[in-house]
Amino acid sequence: MRMADKLEKWLTAWKVLLALGVIAGVCYAPALFGGFVYDDHLQVSNNPSIRTVLNFPEFFRHPSGYYSQSPASYYRPVHMAVYSLVYLVFKDNPLGYHLLNVLLAIFASWLLFLILQPWFSRLQAGLAALIFTVLPAHVEAVAWIAALPEVLGALLIFWVFKMHQQEHWDSPAYGLAGMVFLLALLTREHALVLPLLAMLLDALDSRRHENFVRWRLYWRYGVYALAIAIYFWLRFQTLGYWVTRPEAKYPMSGEMMFVNAAWLLAQYLWAFLFPPPGSAFHVFTPVASLWEIRMAWTALTLTAYGGVAAWLYKRNMYLFFFSLWIPAAFLPFMYFPALGENLMVDRYMFLPSAGAAVLFSAAGIAAYRRLTRPLLKKAALLLGAGIIIFWAGLSFARCFYWFDDVSLYRKTIASDPHAYHFYNLLAQAYYQQGDWQQAEENFQALDRLFPGKKTETVDYADVAQLSGSHRHYKKAFFEAQIKMAAVCFHRENYDRALEIYEKLLAVRPLDAELHYYAGSCQQKLGREAKARNYFQKAAQLNPSVYAQEIQPVAEQVEIQAEVERLCTLAREYVREQKYTDAVQTLHQAIGLDPGQAKPYHFLFNVYWLHGEKGKAREAIYQALQRDPQNALYRYNYEALQKKP
Repeated sequence: MRMADKLEKWLTAWKVLLALGVIAGVCYAPALFGGFVYDDHLQVSNNPSIRTVLNFPEFFRHPSGYYSQSPASYYRPVHMAVYSLVYLVFKDNPLGYHLLNVLLAIFASWLLFLILQPWFSRLQAGLAALIFTVLPAHVEAVAWIAALPEVLGALLIFWVFKMHQQEHWDSPAYGLAGMVFLLALLTREHALVLPLLAMLLDALDSRRHENFVRWRLYWRYGVYALAIAIYFWLRFQTLGYWVTRPEAKYPMSGEMMFVNAAWLLAQYLWAFLFPPPGSAFHVFTPVASLWEIRMAWTALTLTAYGGVAAWLYKRNMYLFFFSLWIPAAFLPFMYFPALGENLMVDRYMFLPSAGAAVLFSAAGIAAYRRLTRPLLKKAALLLGAGIIIFWAGLSFARCFYWFDDVSLYRKTIASDPHAYHFYNLLAQAYYQQGDWQQAEENFQALDRLFPGKKTETVDYADVAQLSGSHRHYKKAFFEAQIKMAAVCFHRENYDRALEIYEKLLAVRPLDAELHYYAGSCQQKLGREAKARNYFQKAAQLNPSVYAQEIQPVAEQVEIQAEVERLCTLAREYVREQKYTDAVQTLHQAIGLDPGQAKPYHFLFNVYWLHGEKGKAREAIYQALQRDPQNALYRYNYEALQKKP
């Protein structure tokens, strides 16, 4: 018996599931030990709404539970509900969330095998499932907790598609298919492509084509239509709109949207053959004209792909179907107004890559069967195994990019230095770790790369004028500057921190928090009067927050101002040779704030001029105790010690 026949006999469904589990477990093992990164903090670790299953109804009625900081523009209640269930068991341990993603990816690969088994040999179906498991493009979807909708959504789509593959449904099958399809829609919007994929299958399969006009088949699409209607009704009731988000990141005409969609599709097709560098963000530069060189490259790519699809149409209808699966599954990610700023995303390739895995497996097996010489067959096997091992190793290595915030942000910046937002994120990650130097360097890098930059100093007024599609720049800029000022404050660079706060106040004069921090800088610099003005302004702007907090600070500032006044008065007494009045005034200042060194130093001068060296020695000692870094105090103390 040939090796292929032995494998064909060995590859039962449960053995394939076990094998895929082991392989995926090895590929994604590093991800299991990673932490929360990027949006995980907003959706999971800092999201109080997932901490009780009692919030399940709120996930369906209100989008605010999607993020911890502000309402989201997404409607994915199942996503949050799943997090809430995982939290019941694992709490804030990221292992449980990572484990769920890996298990979902394993079962998605297994369902792909079950879908392919009626149409292809078990060997080809198993090879396609194996390729689907190890593709490096899947790392973001599997290793990133926040990418749960991609994996879970694909799993549910495969499930319904497997049911649709069956020629006959009994009554419970209609209800189950509709329920699973609705869950897929409530997990991720891209499940809308399922009816399109089903129609393509029914139109292409000659046996199913005979049943296409029968009412029995129409009932299936009636179930899908009902699920879609329920989804859009819930979505409209919650978000207030059907499809587009209120603000499109890349506003463009319908014609240019089609052109850019074609260019983006060509990029994705090449990404299957040549995986791009692992990154959480790929900067998207829209095509502005049909005559750009990128459009020539796009036309060649899509023409070549269309030629392959046409050739498959004559050879194998199911392979032709999976050649259509790829662009069809990408359709939801080609409607730019409904997407965010990040358009070229690895996780978007999870569902479409099922088609790529099928085509790769078919090409590999066809090439192997064409070879006649045993030596060439062995070489082909080694080459195929080498490619799969390379992909698996690349997936294993890329899991470390998603291990923590610093690793992810550094890799993203290294892959695309123009990913401006990640300089801000990396700086904040260093800030949270207490690495002030690295934080400041990345904040400064963000300053240099900011689009509104004209000189080495960022024009804050220009930043304030940004609007529309550039609001995300403005928000990221202010967040970065506030964090950078905090870094400077922690590093005791109060002048630099004050400079940043004052520039931000020129743009946001009614920001109470900025006034408070500017006052803190002035206080550290010993400018009590200016500090008091900032504190008073903060209390006026937000009395509920700062009035009570600032009261003891303001009192301390007033005490310091009174101590300064008394020291100035004592200096006047010395000039008038009223030493007794000067001593009494300085003791009054010391009584107000015994921790200040300045009155003791003045008292040392008074006693020294009056000839009371013993009291002068004690006064300068007390001043040095309160300010041991002061060179003048130390010099006077040491000079006095040398004298009898």
